[in-house]
Amino acid sequence: MCVCALNLRWFIPAEDTADGATLWLAAYWCAAAAMATWFPFAHDAIARRWTRADAAVALLVGGHVLSGVLVLLLGGNRHTAATLLAEWLGIGAVWSIIREIVRVPGFRAAIWQSTLLALTAIAFLGCWQHWIELPSMAHRLGPKFDAIRSARASGGTSSAEQELAREGVPLNEPDFTLFEKRLRDSREPFGFFALANTLGGFLAAGLMLILGNQLCTAGSASAVIVELNADNSKAKALAEPVVHKNFEQRGTFWPTVLGTTALIVCLLLTKSRTALLSVFLVGALVCFLRTVGTRLRLSLTRRRIGMAAGGLVTAAVFLAVLARSGSWDREVLTEAAKSLSYRVFYWTGTAALIAEHPILGGGLGQFRNNYLRVKAPAASEEIADPHNFVLDVWYNGGLLAIAGALWVVATLMITTGKSSKTETVPSHSNSADTRLLLAGAAAPWSAFLMSGYWDDRLLVVGLALLVVTLLVVLGWITVSTPSRTACGLAGLVLFTHLLGAGGIGYTAVMQFLLLCLAGTFSTVVTEDEATPLPKPAVWPRFGLFLAMTIAVLMLWRPDQRGSIAAADQLVTRGASAETIRSAYTRAMHADQWDPTPCSRLAEFEFQQWQAGPSPVNGEDPEMPPRLHAAVIALGEAIRRDPANGHWFFRWGAMLQTWAERSKSPLAAKLAVDSLEHAVSRYPTNAQWQATLSDAAAVAGMAAIAEKAAEAALVQDDVNQRFGHGERILTADVRSRLERRRPAASPR
Repeated sequence: MCVCALNLRWFIPAEDTADGATLWLAAYWCAAAAMATWFPFAHDAIARRWTRADAAVALLVGGHVLSGVLVLLLGGNRHTAATLLAEWLGIGAVWSIIREIVRVPGFRAAIWQSTLLALTAIAFLGCWQHWIELPSMAHRLGPKFDAIRSARASGGTSSAEQELAREGVPLNEPDFTLFEKRLRDSREPFGFFALANTLGGFLAAGLMLILGNQLCTAGSASAVIVELNADNSKAKALAEPVVHKNFEQRGTFWPTVLGTTALIVCLLLTKSRTALLSVFLVGALVCFLRTVGTRLRLSLTRRRIGMAAGGLVTAAVFLAVLARSGSWDREVLTEAAKSLSYRVFYWTGTAALIAEHPILGGGLGQFRNNYLRVKAPAASEEIADPHNFVLDVWYNGGLLAIAGALWVVATLMITTGKSSKTETVPSHSNSADTRLLLAGAAAPWSAFLMSGYWDDRLLVVGLALLVVTLLVVLGWITVSTPSRTACGLAGLVLFTHLLGAGGIGYTAVMQFLLLCLAGTFSTVVTEDEATPLPKPAVWPRFGLFLAMTIAVLMLWRPDQRGSIAAADQLVTRGASAETIRSAYTRAMHADQWDPTPCSRLAEFEFQQWQAGPSPVNGEDPEMPPRLHAAVIALGEAIRRDPANGHWFFRWGAMLQTWAERSKSPLAAKLAVDSLEHAVSRYPTNAQWQATLSDAAAVAGMAAIAEKAAEAALVQDDVNQRFGHGERILTADVRSRLERRRPAASPR
């Protein structure tokens, strides 16, 4: 079960974590950790002392847990904080288990072999996405995008909107334009992640797991020779079998070549600059130091030189073929400076947020809404994380978490350096239990059964993984277990990638980093690392009770996606208004922290009001019942997620529509007040500033209208200069704002 559960993370969409869709998996790990308190995995039953790796992980997890608890107590988006809090508890439970089972050779081999097979299958999935799925999707959805564009240009709507909504395409700007551009203009594979860049980091780490086994083995052999150089003949006799076993092992050559090829091709297809740079920086530096920096003169053998040259030539050939076919272009290199400049914007804004709460951080899961308040005018994306693991961990977990993250990096570096002197190549490279490998291969199908919905990606990766695993079980091919050094290098490569990329908050990324950290442990427990297993006392009983309680609470918390989707389906099928209203209301009361069903109910009530008769011009009636219900529901969303400016903007837009239809001064003033709250949370949104200017003009607030018009035009100029096409104002809106612009303002 543990092997299957570990592999499950690679086949579940990473963005589902924040929605609470994977709480069941976190609950499983908490329950498993509680059971492991009483039933250790190892037959020789040892309890290791508290190590620096344990302390580092405890600080990292504990900082995030503390930050989540503070959000629950002090306010914020409690739904996201509670979900991520549970996931971080699950991460701690994962570590409590894998720190022990990696000491058992059979488990260690099964975990790493199934992980390598899964990474290879995901690489094949990426190639399938690039050459088959994404082009087919663009061909199928392209005409629908064109139909919606034409309808919106003429002021109408298109039936294609409902079809795209069923496909999960966002219909509101700027997300609609961004999705269209990504689908039509790019073919970067993303696997089971939201971004290709995150997949690139995984592939880079997987590549180091495979190549690190080969490139670092001779370093280990040379270290043995250095330590035993007093008797050269004995050293040679001891070192030769190690080299022979790992470089000449029958059946490992072609699997290594095919796996490496798949990972390199898919990595190049992601066009992830940070992933490629991390491989070259960490991999090349460490391999250079291991080869040239040792005291063994013969470490630069013709075989190793041939491997290095062959790898470079192979990468160059792949790159040339991909560039020739249009899958790779020069912009990957020429746009690197622009990409770095955008990241500087992200880091500067995040640093400003951290400066507000430098000790405890800004709150677990609260980054995106607060970041919009400090987003640079030249930045375009409404990022979900700062694209730097140091800033990400610091903001979400405070100083405790960042101390733990840096300690994990230091531990990887230290243990990798130590293993270079004491490590021999694992003698259990292929001793994994067949049942454990098959359990790992069953992970994609388990993901389908547990998630309850079909995904073509699971079919592709599931078939590929099943076929390769059967070949391994039958003994036709052999997959070597990564050495301790290879595991450490993979972790360092992923951390280097995360210095310029987001994703450390994803549970799958953290699990992989913890696997790499645990992989640096030796399978042989030394005498000073082990103590007799303590007898059951109060603390294991309390730990069992606490973990089981947490597991039950996480299972009890509802997954709102199903109920919200069911209500959306009622809208699509044209069910009665009362039925739809009841469905959204039940979802809203099922989880008192989630703002999503509140906003859906508000939108439905607003559409019901718009479909009704308009009031007579000149009257100042009371707020219509349906509009009042929409405002109440949206107010509840604001109460549950107070830092999110989108709720205030939508609230103001609804009130502005009422003001335009009823000519009510009160409605206009309420709309201006709501839009000012929205703009204060997102001042660099030109469309919001333009809407505020229009509402203030209707309300007769000339000063506010002029100020907002000026801010909107200035931001629009910045958007045009930096090419943010999805955020540029239309000609009509800009002309209207120009007329409202103060006379003294620069044109």
